Amino acid sequence: MLDKMTNRLDFHGNALILRGERQRILASNIANADTPG
Repeated sequence: MLDKMTNRLDFHGNALILRGERQRILASNIANADTPG
């Protein structure tokens, strides 16, 4: 039972990391939207 909980927490932790990375990339793209070229 503890293994299942640990796996779930690991999954959700990784999901949060990926969401944060996605937000960072999107914010970077928005910040550079007005850059010519």
